[in-house]
Formats: sequence, C-alpha cells, structure tokens
Amino acid sequence: QLLTPNTLMQDEPRLLLQDFISDTHNYVGILQGIAQGEHTQKELSLYTGLSQGHISKYLSVLRNTGFVERRVPVTEESKKSRRGRYFITDPYLRFHYRFLSTLQTKLALGNPSQAMHQIEESFPEFLEKNTWTELCREWLIGASQTGEFKTPLEDVGSAWRKGKADIDVVGLNQAKKRIVLGVCRWQEKPIGGAPLRDLLEQTSFFVPRAGKWRVDYLGFSTNGWTSEAKMLAQDVWTSVAGKSNWQAADFKLLSLEDVTEDLIKERVSEMTREDAVAYFVEAGVPVAPVYNVDDVVKDEHLIERNMFTTVEHKNAGPVKVVNFPVKFSKTPGMVKTAAPVIGQHNQEILAGILGYDEEKISTLKKANAIAE
Repeated sequence: QLLTPNTLMQDEPRLLLQDFISDTHNYVGILQGIAQGEHTQKELSLYTGLSQGHISKYLSVLRNTGFVERRVPVTEESKKSRRGRYFITDPYLRFHYRFLSTLQTKLALGNPSQAMHQIEESFPEFLEKNTWTELCREWLIGASQTGEFKTPLEDVGSAWRKGKADIDVVGLNQAKKRIVLGVCRWQEKPIGGAPLRDLLEQTSFFVPRAGKWRVDYLGFSTNGWTSEAKMLAQDVWTSVAGKSNWQAADFKLLSLEDVTEDLIKERVSEMTREDAVAYFVEAGVPVAPVYNVDDVVKDEHLIERNMFTTVEHKNAGPVKVVNFPVKFSKTPGMVKTAAPVIGQHNQEILAGILGYDEEKISTLKKANAIAE
C-alpha cells in the first residue's frame, strides 16, 4: 500500500503539515534534506537553495510543531554548542521523506518495482543510521538503569566533531568521570575489527579534557562479530594506549538478539500480563497469556465459545466442567454429566446392561468385589 499512489499513508505527512502550515513546499524540501542526511543549516541551505536565514526560520517552525528536533553532541552543553544538527522525530516521517517523497514520479508512472528496488538498496544504511542506532541508545539507557554499568549514566546520545567520524552511541556521567562510546552496524554478515579500531582511534577527540576518565566501549552488530573483532575487544587494554586523562576499561560486543531481548525484558517487566499481551499483539508478534485455572474459566473468548458447562455432581452439587472442545454445526457434542463417584453406576451397569439379578449383585457386595 505504501507504494500505491494517492493512498492515505502517502498523504498523511502532507495532511499533518497542512494542519500547521499553508504553503508546505519549502518545508517539504527541508524535511527531504534532513532525511537524506543533511543535518546542519549550511547543508540544508545547499540542498534546498534557500538562504540560511530562511532555513533557520523554517526549522524553527518545524521544531515548534514537533516535526524536527535539534540535537547536540552529548559531550557538550546544549545551550553553548554550535554543533547542533536537525533530525526528523517520527520514524514513519523519516522513511516517507527519505524514500516515498522522492519516488513519487516512479510511483505515479506505475513503476512500484523500480521504487522498491531503490528502497531495498538503501534500506540497510537507513536502518543503521536511524532505527538501529536509536535502539542501541535505548539499550544503553536500560543497561544503565538496571545496573549493567556500575556507575549510572546521566545522559545518552551521540557525538560528532568536524572532520571526525561520528560516534553513534555515547553515554556520560560527568560527576563520576565515566564515558561510554559505541559503534552500531547493520549488515548481513558478522562485522570485523575495522569499525572497532576506528572507534578506539577516535577516543581522544571525544573524551572531555577536564579530569581523569574511564572509557567503556560498546559494539552493536545485527549479525554478530568475527573472531578478529572479538579478540580486539578482549584485548582492549593493549589495543589502545590511554592518554593522560583517560583509560580504556572494557569492550562489550552485542548482537541484534542481545539488544532486542534485553529491551523486551526491560519493557515487559514493568507491564501487567494484559499490557504485555496488548504490546506484542500491536507489534504483530504471536502471543498468548499463560493462565491459571481461575483465569481460564473467566476468559471471555472461551466463554463465548461455550468451552465450559455446568453439570450436577452427586456430592458436590452444581460444578463447572470443560465442555466438548470440538464444535460441529450439525452434530454438536456436549458434556451432560459430572464425573461419577465410586459405585454410582453399579446398579445401572450390573443390572441394566449385564443382566445381574439382585442376589448376584448382593453376593458381589458382600465379597467386596464392588464398592458403593
């Protein structure tokens, strides 16, 4: 449906913008630029052809309406930093302005297969820079809160400097002088040691100068790490020479499975059973609650399916029992009686079916061959 022209999902971004802005043309250009990786006012000015003064004005509107947010390196103070970058806040809008908005001509001409091919080529990189990196930051926040790191982190984000590679994940505790630096990669194969070495080499550019710092490293890869990368992480103390104001402490490598499992555990642990089921159902995950006996007989779906019935027990009176589970429209089955007590059907079977007379039945009773 996303690749079908004039659908509601394709129109939604335009309709959302028009709730706040009458002439959306320049705003759409800026959003497309951000989605394509142009995050500074200068970059957006070159991308759109608008002056930086106009870009600043439009960005202010987009920030006030919640479409865009300004981020700064987590290692710097927000108010003082001049390294601010602009990002689209909503995941679907990022996808729309990165792909769908720029493929309208192909879609209008009825070439969805070409459009899909373009999306598939760039989608791994898009995931790496957006959703995957955000999940990794979320994992770090959760790990800090649950004691994965002995020192809780005060702030989590990313960091960048002009002429240097970005650090995808950064966690900071200024008071305890602790910093966590992480790299995120989304690829089909296990990742080798190159991005880890790059991360180690960048350390000195991002550790604050004041104080003596402990540096922990994280590597996030969707499909794990090669033996080379694992060896490098194990020997981090010898792989990098600490500077006068920082020392390497640890290097932890994680896979997509590690991250998602920890995030799910963290979220579900705070939910009721009903909330957890609703959460997974919304995410499209097959799930069902684990019931005790009392939960089972109160389940609305089972009641509606007539899975229980009430029968009369000789000693206990009316009792609720499991009904016949298979439902037939023309030959419906049902449970009509409760479980019998010992000897309840002696007379019916011995006299009625087997044809024993009272004398023979009395003899069996006296010999304790049957019970009542």
